[in-house]
Amino acid sequence: MCLDAGKIIAIGTPSKSWQQRVRRPTLALSLAINGLDAGYGAVKALRAVSLHVEAGETVALLAPTATAKSTLMKCVAGLVRPTRGSCR
Repeated sequence: MCLDAGKIIAIGTPSKSWQQRVRRPTLALSLAINGLDAGYGAVKALRAVSLHVEAGETVALLAPTATAKSTLMKCVAGLVRPTRGSCR
């Protein structure tokens, strides 16, 4: 059953052709961050950060405000180039 704003709009199971068209998310096998340094100009935001996450693991990055969490995620996403170290 499929509901929209509380009203039934479809009953039954999706057709096989619809199920084949649905994209499944692609997940990385693992994440390895080794000795990562990054920053913005003269400001160093990350110094020697290392982290390894295996496939299937869930990790939360918790830290106070202005502690470079976003910079780390931007390095992982390829939006900020590290000055040293690697993300794989």
